[in-house]
Formats: sequence, C-alpha cells, structure tokens
Amino acid sequence: MSDQIAFLVLHFVLYGIPALLIAKFKSEKASFFYAYFGFMYVFTQLFAILYSIQVTSDLTITGGNIAYSSLILITIIIFFMKHDAIVVRNLIVIQVILNIFLYFLYLLLTAILLDPESINILHVDPSLFSTTIAINIISSCVFVVEVLLMFFSLEKVKKVIKNMALLVTVNILVYAGILCLDGFLFPFLVMFFEPVFGQFIVGGVIGKLIISAGFAPFLILFFLIFKKDYYEYLATTISIKSMLMPTREKLLQQLSETTTKLVQSEKNYLAAYKEAKLYKDMFTHDISNIIQVILMNLKLYEQAGAAIIDKTFEAIRSQVNKAMSLIENVRKSSAVEEKLVGLDVKDVNQVLKAVIAKINDEFKDKVEVKIISSPDSVKVRANDLLNDIFYNIISNGIKYNNSPIPSIEIAVSIGKSVHVNDTVKIEFIDNGIGIPDDRKKLIFTDGQQDKKSGKGMGMALALIVKALEIFGGNIHVEDRVSGDHSRGSRFIIKIPRFES
Repeated sequence: MSDQIAFLVLHFVLYGIPALLIAKFKSEKASFFYAYFGFMYVFTQLFAILYSIQVTSDLTITGGNIAYSSLILITIIIFFMKHDAIVVRNLIVIQVILNIFLYFLYLLLTAILLDPESINILHVDPSLFSTTIAINIISSCVFVVEVLLMFFSLEKVKKVIKNMALLVTVNILVYAGILCLDGFLFPFLVMFFEPVFGQFIVGGVIGKLIISAGFAPFLILFFLIFKKDYYEYLATTISIKSMLMPTREKLLQQLSETTTKLVQSEKNYLAAYKEAKLYKDMFTHDISNIIQVILMNLKLYEQAGAAIIDKTFEAIRSQVNKAMSLIENVRKSSAVEEKLVGLDVKDVNQVLKAVIAKINDEFKDKVEVKIISSPDSVKVRANDLLNDIFYNIISNGIKYNNSPIPSIEIAVSIGKSVHVNDTVKIEFIDNGIGIPDDRKKLIFTDGQQDKKSGKGMGMALALIVKALEIFGGNIHVEDRVSGDHSRGSRFIIKIPRFES
C-alpha cells in the first residue's frame, strides 16, 4: 500500500511542477500552455481507462482523475497570470477542435480493430475507443461548466475578501470545491449515458478531495512565487460573459488594431511604390547621361585622328561598364517586396568615411574632402541609397568647381527636439561655382540639373529629394558665404536620428 501512496505523490509532483514552470515562462508565450493543455486533455480519458491507484482498500483513484485535476490546476494558475477572459475562450475552442479530431480518430480506430483482417498486435478491445468518444464529450461539457463556475466564484470572492491570507485560503478551497463537484458530477453523467462503463468510474468526492490536497502545495507555491502577478489579477475585473464571447470594448479594440495595421500596411506599400519609382527615375536619368557620353565619344572618334582613338575607345568602354553596373544595381535594388521590411540602421560617420574613400580613389587625391566635425555615434534609419546621396552631393561639388583644388567640408551635428526624435544635420560645404538665388529651388525639380552644366553623371538632386523622403528627411541649399553665391554652396541634409 505504501508503494501506491508513493506513486500517487509522484503523480502530484509530475503534474504540479509543469504548472509552475508554465507560469514562469507565460510572459514570453502562452502557446506552450495551450500545447500542454491539449496534450493532457487528449490523454486524460485514456489514463482513466488504462490504470488506477489503490490508495486504500476502499478507495481507488484513476490516472484520468489525477490528470484532469492537474488541468484545472494549470487553468487556474494561467488565468491568475494572464487575468484575461480570452484564456478560457481559447481553452473551449481547443476542446472543440480536439473533440472533433478525436471523434473521427476513435471511429477510425474502432473500425480498424473490428475488421477481422486487421492485425491487433496488443489485442486492444475496440470498445475502448468507442467508449472513450462518449467520455471525452461528457468531460468537455463538464470542464466548461466547472471552469466557468470556478472563475465566477473567484471573481465574487476577491470583491468581498480583502485580507490576503484569507483570500488565498478561500482560492484553494474553491479549487478543492470544484474538484469535489467533479467527483460527483462526472460519474453521475457517465452512469447516465454509459451505464456499463459508469461502474468503473471510481474515486468520487473523497478521491477528488485527496487529489486537491495533493495539489494544494503547488497553489501555495504559486501565490508565494508569483505574488506580483496575483496582485495584478486582483486589480482586474473580468466578466464571466466575456469568457464565452468577446465584449463590445474588446471587439472595438480588435477592430482598432486591425485598422491600424491596415493603415500601416498601406503606408508601407505607398513607400515601396515611391521607392520603386525612385529607382526607375534614377535609372532613366543616369542611363541617359551614359548614352550621351557614349554618343559624344563616338562623334569625337569620327572626327579624330589615330592619336586619340585609344582614349576614345577607353572612354566608351568605361561608360558601357558603368551602364551594365547600373542596370545590375537597379535590378537588385528595385524589388519592392524586399523594401516592405523596413529601413536599416546606418551609422552616418561610417557611411561618410566609405564615400570619402571612394571619392579619393576616383579623383586620385586631387581633391580635398574631409569631415570637420561630428559626434562619435550618429545613427539614422535608411538604406543603401544614403551612400548614393552622399556620393552624388560630394561629386557634384567637385565637378561644378573651378577652384585649383576642389574642397568639400562635411559637418555633422544633432538638433535637439522635445516633441519628435532628434534630427541629424549633415552639411556639405564646397568651394565650387555656387548657385544663384533664383535657381536654389529649381535645382531640386526634375530635369533641372542638366541645365546647370554639361558635366556629370550624378543622381539628379530631384531624385535625392525623393530618396530622403523615404527616410523622413529633407535637403536644401544655402550660400557658403551668406549673400555671395559665387564663393560656394552649403547643402544641408536633415534626417530623423535613430535612438536605440
């Protein structure tokens, strides 16, 4: 007999510890709780048939009784942790789905075992599964009634009792009371619907009282370990009606969340469309410049002597290679679905240093490009277009420049704001030919850059404006020396700062 009691205690430990562990990790995901509940629900009734524990000569407790009691335990614990009626609704849905699945599964198994041509290796009685179908349905209905009654009682109790020790004691008594109710209600219903099998449902109220005493220590441990979560439950009012169907407020909240997601999705697709259009405009603009350079070199070839033929062919080859590279880059970059994921975090200083290195290599150190000031870490949300923006502003400042040594100075600073994110300000200060006041706004309009000079392959400033819009930024130009545009320009970019 002592061995049987030891087996019973081991059952309490085996089922009680997972309940506390699930409470420990509930903050991450409730999916494990639902998976564990589903597993236990499937096997509860099978355990009732497969084995029993003889506690005394007059008392036998089935494995199904212990497993079912643990389901009630874990349900009350997760409810205290989540304090949300949706938990109960989800359990009801899980039971319905599992019952439908088990119904057809057990019918299939019964048919297979009744088929004389089937091989029944373990000699399982087919009536085991046909009976279990009815037991599962009864158990599911009883579970719904008992859980609703339990949470109704818990809600009433917490409104009346304010003393914490007394409240915890009453919560444990409510748990024990529900199990004792099950000890009476479940055998009664089984006897009513399955008279032959009902005689084997043993244990009754006394058995459930013993089981509740065995699981009570785990409830006490829960109240001690998760006191903060239990206080949060006490501060929440939960309607029993909402356990069966969502409340009007909940439905409105879900509708609001869905609307917000739809609006955000629309913004994402609009941003993706703008970016795709930007890449198309970039391609059209730059490939046009490439073709013009090729045509110009072909005309030179027609008019030139042998001395410059090699240079002409080299220039044409270079432009063709650039065209091929441009086509490949646009092909890779303009996939709209890849842009819906969002922007990356870019370090402004690192991007500037990479662009300056590229400029120095391209112009063979015949220019001066340097960062004159910048905080140590400045981050923004952008993509690889940021490199192109910096490169084209710097290269334009060099190309539209009559100074012996073109010079670009870059200053990075942070603009503080109390209402929105801080702004990263990036100034490109050149000693070039400058921009008259009447053209300062026109240069940011489509097709205006070509009128400024026949030089250059860079991205049009209008495209830079569109690219910055994707990052939530903007650009404008000022005189390097106020009032004298001929002494150079100051291009100023502003982008919202990313703060992790």
